[in-house]
Amino acid sequence: MENLKVDESARKTVDIGNIVKEKGEVTVPPLGSKPLDKKRDEKPLSENFVDNPDVPPLE
Repeated sequence: MENLKVDESARKTVDIGNIVKEKGEVTVPPLGSKPLDKKRDEKPLSENFVDNPDVPPLE
């Protein structure tokens, strides 16, 4: 087996603690939660749409 030699002066360290320079007041909601203030624009129904009363509406 052949060993590779590494030049010790070529090593670089990365300070991962300073990657994000400023933290804003951003709040991340929990996974699976629904957005609070987002309302969808309703699109017009197609001509072939049939409303089936056995199917509950999406929320």
